[in-house]
Amino acid sequence: MVRYISIIIFFFFTLGMYAQSTWESLSNEGNEYYQKKDYSNAINKYEEALKNISKTEHSSELHYNLANSYYNNKALAKAILHYEKARLISPNDADINFNLDIAKEEIKGDVIPIRDFFFLKYWKKIKMSFTAFTWGIVGISFLWMGIIGILMWMFSKERKQKKIGFIAGISFLVLCIVPFIFSAGKQSIEKDSKRAILMEKEIPFRNAPDGTGDFIIYEGTEMEILDRIGEWTKVRLLNSDVGWVKLDEIEKI
Repeated sequence: MVRYISIIIFFFFTLGMYAQSTWESLSNEGNEYYQKKDYSNAINKYEEALKNISKTEHSSELHYNLANSYYNNKALAKAILHYEKARLISPNDADINFNLDIAKEEIKGDVIPIRDFFFLKYWKKIKMSFTAFTWGIVGISFLWMGIIGILMWMFSKERKQKKIGFIAGISFLVLCIVPFIFSAGKQSIEKDSKRAILMEKEIPFRNAPDGTGDFIIYEGTEMEILDRIGEWTKVRLLNSDVGWVKLDEIEKI
């Protein structure tokens, strides 16, 4: 029995090592093509590498390198798509955010995002600043600090220590709710952001499936997915305009 378990463990370990060596090798080949400014071949290698790696911090780097290759290859929509995917995994990476901002400046049209209320704007910014896992660790840390404070209040003999323990314990127990909310929200976004990028050069923004277009939207335009009917997708632009696009005209982040 032990022998069979050892064989199974060895098999999965070998499989994991093979997968790792595969994506690393493909990524390195992509890097070599990128340095030679052969962006088409770099794109092919990075795309292959992404198929052989799980969603980890490493794939953030792959999405970033792929986005840079697409940008240099004049594929703006694909570049923005992969910058956004990289940012979902590493929201505080300065290079990702900087390059994404540069790419977005090249989007045509006048879809100007509506500004959120002050509180809502910073609530979203704070939530997006860390991954779901990191927010979960923060929440657990606050929870344990709260428990320690309550234990200090229960078992300390000095009045001053009991007071400090009670205040600290209650405060951290209340505060731990916030990072857990952020963690749940960010996890939902990481699994399905419900956001998409327009891949076509330009299309009419239709007021109904098979309807007429009120205005033109251009490649790289970001939108929120609201509903789907067959080949049609109901979306909301960053300026809150609601309309319809074809499913094959967009790609989800």
